[in-house]
Amino acid sequence: MRQKRLTFFYSKEESAWRFCHRKLKKAYPYAQYKLVSGYGHVGYPGEHLEEYCSWLSAAARGERLFTTEKEN
Repeated sequence: MRQKRLTFFYSKEESAWRFCHRKLKKAYPYAQYKLVSGYGHVGYPGEHLEEYCSWLSAAARGERLFTTEKEN
């Protein structure tokens, strides 16, 4: 299933997450969602660049990084 290749990364404080997360999870129930707290838009990659880049590399290789809503 192609949805399993999708990964959404948000900070809980981002307005984009607050306004669309329910619709995203309904439209893509098998996608992966990574949520962090305490950061604004692009704040997490700015402070944790190496870790963020390793996640992007792993996602590009097709690795499952986080659990999905359906797997919990």
